[in-house]
Amino acid sequence: MKKKNILFTMGLIGGLSFMLSSCLFQHKTYEPGDTSKINNIVSVEESGPGKALKTQGGTTLPSKGNPNILVVPVQFKGETEFSNNNLYNIKETFFGSSDDDLVWESVSSFYEKSSYGKLNIGGMVTDVVTTQYSYSYYKQIINSSDSSSNSGISSVMTNIIDTVYSSLADTYGRQYLMSNFDSNNDNILDGVWMVYNIEEDETGKNDLLWAFTSWNTTSSAPISVYCWASYGFMQKDARLKKKDAHTFIHETGHMLGLEDYYDTGYSLSPFGGLGMMDYNILDLDVYSKWALGWIDPKTITNSTKLTNKGLTVTLKPFESSGDALVVGLPNNNGWYGEEYIILEYYTPTGLNERDSQYAYGSYSPLSGSSYPKGFTQSGIIAYHVDSRYGIFTASSKGYSLSSYVLTENALMNPKINSRTQFISSLFTNESDDSGRHDCYLISIYDASNGYGNLGGKTSILGGQSVTPANNNYLYQEGDTLKPDTLAKYQPVHQDGKRFGVELSFGVQDSESASVSITLA
Repeated sequence: MKKKNILFTMGLIGGLSFMLSSCLFQHKTYEPGDTSKINNIVSVEESGPGKALKTQGGTTLPSKGNPNILVVPVQFKGETEFSNNNLYNIKETFFGSSDDDLVWESVSSFYEKSSYGKLNIGGMVTDVVTTQYSYSYYKQIINSSDSSSNSGISSVMTNIIDTVYSSLADTYGRQYLMSNFDSNNDNILDGVWMVYNIEEDETGKNDLLWAFTSWNTTSSAPISVYCWASYGFMQKDARLKKKDAHTFIHETGHMLGLEDYYDTGYSLSPFGGLGMMDYNILDLDVYSKWALGWIDPKTITNSTKLTNKGLTVTLKPFESSGDALVVGLPNNNGWYGEEYIILEYYTPTGLNERDSQYAYGSYSPLSGSSYPKGFTQSGIIAYHVDSRYGIFTASSKGYSLSSYVLTENALMNPKINSRTQFISSLFTNESDDSGRHDCYLISIYDASNGYGNLGGKTSILGGQSVTPANNNYLYQEGDTLKPDTLAKYQPVHQDGKRFGVELSFGVQDSESASVSITLA
């Protein structure tokens, strides 16, 4: 079983051409250090994924409330300098409104809408920070190090983080930084975004010139979770001359504690590609929103709320209402860290509208894209989730699973020995997870054949070309889902139990969709 490690870098799928010059966007000015987008912090709450990562030595951006982030333009020594217009574009990408200057949403407007107003990210774009050394010097360190241990990239990022924090402390003062950017008073900055001024490496083979999220464990700076991406990711489609925040929204999802739902080995695609934490498109999925504390799904099991007559549930469009249905295994405790089926009524509206009309990276009729569109029709999406957590305890042979985390309270208020134990989710969507045993964190059911999507997906990096999810995966009126008869899970599910139910899908319109659950 592969344990999560806070040194592990959460990356991004995608690549694009880069142009640091200002010619793509309207020329506007921005004064670095503008405080107009900094929130007056009232209250914040951490998520369950954040609590688990904290037991591993990392922190996450609070998922509820009004935390602030620092966005730092990082100037590689000797490279083309950021223009004032570049700094304006960075500010709008992170803190702008969804207007004509943006392809879609900014980071802050996306999360305000996706969370139904529960998360309002503020912050500021700081003065430009110049690295201590040139990019070529850093590249030499990485190339001469052991790639399997990530020691090179770790050493480079430690140096950059030290430089960034030292510069920020000199410019703004430590007290000011902690007063405005440490909402939970743990003496760690809530989240730091670094946007660098060199073209990203489209091959994905250069760790430094890419987009990723990671955790600082080597620098003494009060920085834990940070994101790193090229300014060029704002220019996903140059023809529209608008700023694109897709990449930055995806990485901020990691800053909140969410996993990648794609397989970095590109050999399978349990999630199916069509979601913000997979292909960087559409709204966040129903599982992610539950884990972050933004929704309160209707929950049933065959042993608690069903009679022989069954039960019918009406779901409103998920993107606007947060309505969701959870069908749990018998004896589940009704929280997100268990095995269950979770359903949302998807509609190509709201945060889903843009990506269901245009493929990511081709928001112009003249440009092409390797990415698919989002679902273009309405319908029920059903995911199989196994989000169980375990407590891992140190021994002479390393860390091993010693017990399960059975309730949300046990995760949010962990009673463990911090020196010898940590908490981690048990499963990922990685094909090389040696402890997975064909178990996945989240996989989509395919309404057209009754099976999950385990075959793979289009790979932008590796050149594979297999089919992601499409409209056929959506459950429509007259469809049924019999989870206990799916070949992959016979005779029992990952937890060794049966759901014992059958789902039938009824009338769907612009206002709602009905789902009937009966004993099976």
